[in-house]
Amino acid sequence: MSFPILELPYVPLSIVLKHFNQMEILDFSFISKKCELIIKSIKFAEFKISLSLQPTQSPIVFYHSSLWIFRFTVDDLKKRNKYLKGKTKTTKYFNKGDTICAEFAKKWANYICNLFRIDVSYLRMNTNVSLEDMTIISKWMNKRQSALEYCDFTGCDANRESIQLFFKKAKFSIHRLSYELTQPNEMKPFSCGILDATEFFATSTTSEYPVNWIKTDDIINSSCEKILIEACSFEQNDINRILKGWIEGGNSRMNFFSAAVKILDFELLLDGIEFEERNESLIRPFKFDFMGKEVQFQFKGGFDIRSKDGKLATIQQRNPLGPENYMFWFTMSVWPNQS
Repeated sequence: MSFPILELPYVPLSIVLKHFNQMEILDFSFISKKCELIIKSIKFAEFKISLSLQPTQSPIVFYHSSLWIFRFTVDDLKKRNKYLKGKTKTTKYFNKGDTICAEFAKKWANYICNLFRIDVSYLRMNTNVSLEDMTIISKWMNKRQSALEYCDFTGCDANRESIQLFFKKAKFSIHRLSYELTQPNEMKPFSCGILDATEFFATSTTSEYPVNWIKTDDIINSSCEKILIEACSFEQNDINRILKGWIEGGNSRMNFFSAAVKILDFELLLDGIEFEERNESLIRPFKFDFMGKEVQFQFKGGFDIRSKDGKLATIQQRNPLGPENYMFWFTMSVWPNQS
């Protein structure tokens, strides 16, 4: 039995539509221009949208409180491609290596974001995306919105030129920036966007080829507040420069820096730096938000240092990641309200 849903008054109609899932809402919007306008006029429950160009991932995913609640697969969108508004219809869905075509992802993200009157919150990029697709996405994002909550680069190895082009063209701000690289070999340093992000995370997923593509000067000159790097190639002299840079006012916004490195000689690491060594009987809890999650740990002793503007920070090297792992966590945390 059919039901004349469009004959309902607006209030009961909006209540009915709020019980539709995202796919049903999308299909309803294709019925007519009137149906599309009805959807655009409704305030749905709060959620966020992710756009992905990574292989094997759904291009459009809906999130609520960091948990996915619905996803549109490539097949879902291909079946509905004929309904896509606009003069041109996207017919290319994948590039080589099963990377989702940027034009396909862009057109659908535009329609869905406009339909739900929401910006893209998460952008998930393949590190081997072509120069052409990186240009398409960066230019499109520049026009679409002024800020992005989260940007993630994942892949095996990386197209350095392509990633650098993305950040050269991008005019929108990025709050959280993440790299998860499966590095088959060592990489040369490249401009990875750390200078302007608020929070930065990087991992190579292996200590055999640790992260060696981030330059010390990038950390010193960045405006990043929180930085965490797993399996890193930094040594005493590198971290010594980072600490001295912070003391002198370089990256004065940084309040957390942590990296998994080989065991450090603190006599060399603290060379030329005024410090106060704390006894390990002094246990101080530290808590903050990082990448949308609450992080808590304790300082047992450590070394206190101060910046020229009076900020107090504690540094230490904590327990190894595992009994057979030579990497130890070096951590620097700035204590709030202790200038």
